[in-house]
Amino acid sequence: FTGERHSRALWTVISDPPPPAEQKNVAIPAELSDLIERMLARDPQNRPATAADVVEALTALERQLHEQQKRVMRRRRLAA
Repeated sequence: FTGERHSRALWTVISDPPPPAEQKNVAIPAELSDLIERMLARDPQNRPATAADVVEALTALERQLHEQQKRVMRRRRLAA
């Protein structure tokens, strides 16, 4: 969050949702950006209920990205 003055920056933190992580770093997968957004939700009902839920989501994301990477590598070998 940025602002010309500290008060504006603080107001932004209070009133505006944080920008998506993938907007700040295009290398961040959309699914991870979504998880970060849920973790930062103002309403606790919209956040993961437990740290175990976060670990589960991260593990699933890691598995998904690993499978995508394996498919890309397979295609590259077949194309070579």
